[in-house]
Amino acid sequence: MLNDLKFSVLMSIYVNENPAYFRESLESILSQTTLPSEIVLVEDGPLTTELNKIVVEYVNKFNEMGVSFKVSQLKTNQGLGVALNYGLSNCHNELIARMDTDDLCRSDRFEKQLIFMSKNADISVVGSDVIEFSDKPEDIYYKAMPQDNILHFSKLRNPLCHPSVMFRKNDIIHVGNYQTCEKFEDYYLWIRVLKAGYKIANISYPLVYMRATSAQYSRRRGVSYVHNTLTFAKAAHHIQYFGVYTEFRFIGSRIITSCIPKVILEYIYKKKLRKKFIND
Repeated sequence: MLNDLKFSVLMSIYVNENPAYFRESLESILSQTTLPSEIVLVEDGPLTTELNKIVVEYVNKFNEMGVSFKVSQLKTNQGLGVALNYGLSNCHNELIARMDTDDLCRSDRFEKQLIFMSKNADISVVGSDVIEFSDKPEDIYYKAMPQDNILHFSKLRNPLCHPSVMFRKNDIIHVGNYQTCEKFEDYYLWIRVLKAGYKIANISYPLVYMRATSAQYSRRRGVSYVHNTLTFAKAAHHIQYFGVYTEFRFIGSRIITSCIPKVILEYIYKKKLRKKFIND
């Protein structure tokens, strides 16, 4: 039955991506128990020579496996929202799995999500728990995503790990597709999905290994993070997603985060919001 469920993988890449990570990411797709029928890769602006070589190499590899690997190129770097909007519009299958170019899929990721989506026709987006890792062997943490009260959870935190999701294309198009909302492109999409009355869910099993370097904590600090937070809050306010209290609580929590020293912020995320992963 799974062989009859065709799906696309949607990816975006830009010039600063690490070639080694990109290659590992593509290899994790090749190693899936269930392969996609199509991969849509959007090049968000010109790439380095090394990245271009990897793209050509894997276009050939996937084609040999019977997987259509389609590459679209934007003339200049437009940002994740624009790139994914364009890429999604060029996906031919109703089911689409997102994948980042520096993360890794567990070998059964697509199989488990296809089974879930085939059994739950009322679910528009499904994500999963994830395992976060860095280049340090001891830095591996389990991030559990909400299973219940997802709507309530979404009022304060992102309810899905973006690189882990599979969704129904028509539902995403119906709510306006990906849009520009820097650093909050996926979060803004999910609240529009929920606002429209669609359902989202998480599989309580880690299907993706996400890279979590110290740089990600730096991105959650400073003036630019506050600016992006206010932009997102304004967009959420425009669609009447937040109440007054919820909006102030959301903005306040992000402003506090932006002021915390990076070493303390990293401690909070790793020790309080995650748990140490022990491979069984």
